[in-house]
Amino acid sequence: MKVKLSNFSEHTYQLKTSFLVGDYELENYKVFKYTADFNGVLVNGEIPALPLFYGNQRIDHFNKLELSFNKDSIDLEQKLFGQKISLENAPNNLVFSIEQLIISYLTIIKECPIEFSSDAPVALINQLNSNFKNNTVIKLKIGRDSISAENKRIKDLLDKGHKLRLDGNRMLSAPQLEELLEGLNLKNIEYIEEPFSSYEEWENFSLKHKIGLALDEGLQSCIESNIFPTNTVAFIIKPSLSLSVSGILRLRNNKVFEDRKVVISSSFETGQTFNLLIHLASNFDTHHGLGTLGHLMLPESEQNMFNQVGDKIHGHPISYFQI
Repeated sequence: MKVKLSNFSEHTYQLKTSFLVGDYELENYKVFKYTADFNGVLVNGEIPALPLFYGNQRIDHFNKLELSFNKDSIDLEQKLFGQKISLENAPNNLVFSIEQLIISYLTIIKECPIEFSSDAPVALINQLNSNFKNNTVIKLKIGRDSISAENKRIKDLLDKGHKLRLDGNRMLSAPQLEELLEGLNLKNIEYIEEPFSSYEEWENFSLKHKIGLALDEGLQSCIESNIFPTNTVAFIIKPSLSLSVSGILRLRNNKVFEDRKVVISSSFETGQTFNLLIHLASNFDTHHGLGTLGHLMLPESEQNMFNQVGDKIHGHPISYFQI
């Protein structure tokens, strides 16, 4: 079956507060929405396009885009679920979009994969920085304030009984991190996410056996090489930026996931894509990084689309976003 993708439109949402990622100031989020025709069955699709990674994408990049679809050859662990599109070397956000599209179509025809079949998916969620009143697991950005101030902030949270996930965004040196962790009870720090600019620095870090490492920016290369830094305890996966849906399902039963947390992380995705992330996250029993939606200036109709109660976020059936 030839599935034509058409009616593309571009939507941009401003962030309430800009984020500095390295030297890049992230101020908005972009998504391309479209319709796909599966032999008379119309399906809504969207391509998440975070400007930090996909800033050069335009609607005309997707002109005449077509999906060659054979339901009998679907393999959820293969890229594009084993299907083909009329674009070589498709970027990961497009791969993610096509896989999401196929899941939506299978839902409409009542053949949804069990991983996405829930009518009321629920995922555990951590919160960022100070938004932790109802959460037991807090993700705290580090390397942005003075060492003493951040040390005190961490100690105060640990004293209140919270579990912490520290995110360094590759902005620290080993001496800085050692000073930051001085005098802290490390037992309730689940991991430190990408503290250094290289894994070699982590291997020389004196506390690497006392606190776990979470991989984010370097996860893809580690998976491809099958070489992981000492005491890697968690994988932070942004599906629309790396691995996509098929990559996560393919690796789910791989031994590299054994005894390591799989944390699904959002990148300011909206509506349909964010809902799929909740479905994905509900398959992994840990707290996930699904807190970016609240940073977008959304239309009033979308502001309260997802209900969060304590550390649980509630999603919708896949069909909720279909025609």
